[in-house]
Amino acid sequence: MLFDDGLHGYNAVVCNERSYLPAEYVAQNRTVLQPVVCDCGGQRFAVIASAIYDSEDGLELTKVQWADSYGSFFASAKCLCGKVCTVADAETA
Repeated sequence: MLFDDGLHGYNAVVCNERSYLPAEYVAQNRTVLQPVVCDCGGQRFAVIASAIYDSEDGLELTKVQWADSYGSFFASAKCLCGKVCTVADAETA
């Protein structure tokens, strides 16, 4: 899993929204995760991802929270055939 806004990002971490998820959330998501497959059938990709952090002056974050408290997340994958697809594009705050 590259990104799940229920588990990752500002709202999930800093606002503690992940505490509202059902106990079996991660296990249930594993059953629906599917690998990315290009239109050409390829499954090998170069991936670029970016996490953008918003400045929160005066907000006390633990080291663990800081690592996962980004406000937006984007990832794209480029197949060996050259086609590029968006894997994730989410605002998390």
